Amino acid sequence: MNKVILIGNVGSMPEIKTLDGGTQVANFSMATTENYIKKDGTKVQDTTWHRVEVWNGIAKVVEKFIQKGDRLCIEGKIIVQEWTAEDGTKRNSVKIRVERLELLGNRREQVEKEAEKEENKEPETKAPKGKKSSVVFESDVKDLPF
Repeated sequence: MNKVILIGNVGSMPEIKTLDGGTQVANFSMATTENYIKKDGTKVQDTTWHRVEVWNGIAKVVEKFIQKGDRLCIEGKIIVQEWTAEDGTKRNSVKIRVERLELLGNRREQVEKEAEKEENKEPETKAPKGKKSSVVFESDVKDLPF
């Protein structure tokens, strides 16, 4: 099984591209940080940077709501792409393809209010009464263009 769950902060403004046929893809960096104390008492803060890729429906959400600094929980899978560079050396890159995204932290409430306002503007897409809007977005595997 290829599954990864990360909680971290968006490190760069998402870059949105629209491909032929209208398919959208968003790319951004995300930092995860682990804090621990070594045996000698030294405090360590270890940050890892991840490349993140989001397609179609969730890419549209990312374009509209996600900003640099936002705290996210993402679920997805690890994608490794391999190629040969001009000098003949084998290269690869690793990224996370998001299947589920949840906005965390202070901006979550703000985005929920914005989403609720939009639901109230468009009655045909309004959520059932009593159901609170959520800032969790999931991808459908059929969502991808390949």
